Amino acid sequence: MSDVVVIGAGAIGVTVACDLAQRGMSVQVLDSGRAGAGTTATTFAMDITARKTPRHYFDLALRSAALHEELNERCGELEWRFPAPSIEWGTNEHDSNVMLARRDRLAEWGYESEVADIADLRHLDPGLRLPAAAGGAAVIYPQASWYDPAAYVSGMLARARRAGAVLHEGVEVTGLHYRRGTLAGVLSGDRVWEADHVINCAGPAAGRIAEMAGADLPLDLIPGVIGHLDPVPGLDLRSIWTLWTINLRPTRNGGVCLHSYPLDAELPRGSGADTRVPRDLLDRLWTQARPLLPERAAEVPLTAAVGVRPVPADGLPIVGIVPDEPRLYHVVTHSGIHLAPALAELVAADVTSEGKNPALEPYRADRVVGAHAEALDDSMREMTRTYGSGV
Repeated sequence: MSDVVVIGAGAIGVTVACDLAQRGMSVQVLDSGRAGAGTTATTFAMDITARKTPRHYFDLALRSAALHEELNERCGELEWRFPAPSIEWGTNEHDSNVMLARRDRLAEWGYESEVADIADLRHLDPGLRLPAAAGGAAVIYPQASWYDPAAYVSGMLARARRAGAVLHEGVEVTGLHYRRGTLAGVLSGDRVWEADHVINCAGPAAGRIAEMAGADLPLDLIPGVIGHLDPVPGLDLRSIWTLWTINLRPTRNGGVCLHSYPLDAELPRGSGADTRVPRDLLDRLWTQARPLLPERAAEVPLTAAVGVRPVPADGLPIVGIVPDEPRLYHVVTHSGIHLAPALAELVAADVTSEGKNPALEPYRADRVVGAHAEALDDSMREMTRTYGSGV
């Protein structure tokens, strides 16, 4: 019998497993596929601190950014964090106003930024084709970063294993195991995985796991398409660019990662969302990106995949137990790869202590959240925004 079974080996699951194992707990990690191959593998994967609201959520994201830096420096594994300025450019009046209002809020919170004319930024990313007629302001967040998801999961797994955690891939949780009416582990087919604690880090499948205990997690499953270009001749992309209709960042191999919220909005939502990328959507992703790329980008094949993000109804993480089953602990959020270090730090302290961790109070799973709750998180509002009207 183990101390803990962690369900899910994405960014959240492997980090929670690592922190618990380092606290001396025996940990088994179960994943229905391969570690890091689900939503974690299909994410834009950047430091999203600038878009986190309200203030306590911003502070959590800021703490996670610091932990990423600290962990990456002392991990000794493959590097996953790559510092890069994040450049936000609103290309119409509404988007510019939103951008500048965000800058003002972050200035009050002490988060560094710089306003610059877009024409003065051409030198930052040689080969990127900003339109000659482009004008107006952009906001630069110099302390941002992007992440390599596969390297992050690999690094955290290595740390977790050194602390004694064990990963089991291809193990789908099919039920909960009870002993004399008390939750005592999980089932996978005929096999029982016994544990004192079960931690649900199953991402898009977290709602299904909760339902096994009669609990209802207020989650929306929102798909997103992520594209990748191999190195483009003539382009040396060094920054993260968010242009509202298209986002670009570098990749480990010198290529380009692409994402577009307007195209995400056209994908079907829900647990049955098709994770294949429709051909017309792939073509339109290329159409969105092409004006910014060198001519020879047309020679580089574009690949893409759809991932499904578990988004709590109010945009804030769901962390902790629900009254239906006090021995089943949930950790569910979007922006998982960025938030994983800070959430895991808090969750490990929460699980191994006798009292509740007050830092987790805004995110408790038993908080009352209606199905149509107002989005408290700025990044969720951006994700779920209605496109096409320019507002």
